[in-house]
Amino acid sequence: MSTPTYYPNETVSWEYEFKNESGDRIDPDSISCYIYDPDDSVKGTITLDKVSTGLYDLDYNLPSDAADGIWYIVLSIVSGSYKKTDLLILKVEKAAP
Repeated sequence: MSTPTYYPNETVSWEYEFKNESGDRIDPDSISCYIYDPDDSVKGTITLDKVSTGLYDLDYNLPSDAADGIWYIVLSIVSGSYKKTDLLILKVEKAAP
């Protein structure tokens, strides 16, 4: 899977499926979602919008001064005793082609 590229002022959009260890879609009891810049600084928290059971939309507006490089989103979920952390990676470039 290739790393998606975004530019400052663009909206990062992702559709994310939450599944348990059996592969069934689940709605987590809690979700935390943070976006980090290339310097490993937290740039913000992201609220996910539920589309259907276990399916959520994630949107984040990159700032106009977004640094070039690899950014990442850390998603952590808890559903009962099941816990999972996932990493989504994206690339930011200063100028659009």
